[in-house]
Amino acid sequence: MQPRKFAAQRLLMAIAMPAMLTVTTGTTVYAQSGELTVYSSHAEPVSKALTEGFNERYPEIDVTLLRLVTGNLATRFANEAVSGVNAADVIIIATPVVFEENPEWFRPLSGVEAYDDWPDDLKTENHAKAVFAESLIFYNTNNVSEEESPKAWSDLLDPKWKGRITLVDPSSAETYMSWAFHIRETFGDEFLTTLAKQDLTIAKGGVDAAQAVASGAADIAVPPAATHATALLKQDAPIGIVPVGQPTLGNETSIAIAAKAPNPENAQIFLEWYLSEEGQGIACAEVSSSGLGDVSGCLPFASDYVTPEFGISEAEAAEIMALLGMR
Repeated sequence: MQPRKFAAQRLLMAIAMPAMLTVTTGTTVYAQSGELTVYSSHAEPVSKALTEGFNERYPEIDVTLLRLVTGNLATRFANEAVSGVNAADVIIIATPVVFEENPEWFRPLSGVEAYDDWPDDLKTENHAKAVFAESLIFYNTNNVSEEESPKAWSDLLDPKWKGRITLVDPSSAETYMSWAFHIRETFGDEFLTTLAKQDLTIAKGGVDAAQAVASGAADIAVPPAATHATALLKQDAPIGIVPVGQPTLGNETSIAIAAKAPNPENAQIFLEWYLSEEGQGIACAEVSSSGLGDVSGCLPFASDYVTPEFGISEAEAAEIMALLGMR
């Protein structure tokens, strides 16, 4: 299979489709003014583009955005739910765990038109899996040529990369632990132990990994998503992006409405819009795939895409970290 190329300019586009959007869902939704608070783990440029796109459609709704990385966002929402602080209306996050472990924190979505129309295998009672981003390899284009850059996961084990790779900490989010889990499942323990011998530097998240490559602190970063480089590429940072198959790994971002959303009508309007072709085109940012399938602004799914594993036990996670020399 020929690898799909990620053109840097794809990351710099904003999708704004002129289609009209209807939000009637059996029960009329009246509020199209007032306030809305969105919690998002999408990369910052994508999160901002979503709120701007929504405000173009609904200018009378005042949107407050809280953007945090997945782990921190899950912790923030959980702490607020336990303490009775009902701040979030909508949560968009790259893990289904929070929905599965505490379903009472989220509104059942049956009867919401866009949710009802969403593919059955990409939704549960309280959330819809919407956007799918591939795990990638970044490289510093000043120090590494396109020809020399790693093209396969196994290329990371080449001795020439020793001391030149930054790895996103697998314990920082389920997405990165899932990557390590599937690498272990595919290539065995030896892959992780050999990777550990490459004198890795460790990044706290995908944006940190991208910054390490941009600054030259690392020549290679693994496994961030394309949107983690968006802001840096706008500044002409020397980052090259390599999609890696066999297998194609990645993450999935879901959307839900908080059970005690302060602005439930506007939350539903936002969810309907986010799951529309217009919202999905912006969320994909030309570098991710959508549960809607063929949508302008979204990539097709890779044929060998592997669904992330979010049910990794603490014991197995500890084994993975030990194999990587991080415990």
